[in-house]
Amino acid sequence: MNYKKISDGLTFLMNDKRIMIVYGVLKSLGVSPRRDDYDDFVQDASIIFAQAYADFLQEKEEVENERDLMCFAYQRMRWRLLDRLRRQQLEGYLFNYTLNNEEDDHDYDETMVDHSATAPFAHLVLTTSITTVPAFNNGI
Repeated sequence: MNYKKISDGLTFLMNDKRIMIVYGVLKSLGVSPRRDDYDDFVQDASIIFAQAYADFLQEKEEVENERDLMCFAYQRMRWRLLDRLRRQQLEGYLFNYTLNNEEDDHDYDETMVDHSATAPFAHLVLTTSITTVPAFNNGI
């Protein structure tokens, strides 16, 4: 990894109001400045931009077409931050425990029903209460 280019990428981002691309990405993802971790997102996006800058200029020393670089960096930041938001949402859903959770004393053996007389593969079906998993919200 070329740390010099990453450092140059951060310098490039901070010049001429290019930092506004970071705020644009966060706005497009619906990340509000009121969030407690908004500053963390700004820093993550800045680092992602610097890495995208280094990747974009692998064999060159200078930006020839700034628009192509900005489009490349915008997409990279958007996708990486979207992955982070999805991971946070999933972790919040899966690991939302409280101290007063009690063990489930449900008898799962009684939920098996023999449907072999009605359908050839029905014995593979477990009949329990069906819960739906919420879909990811793209407008996080």
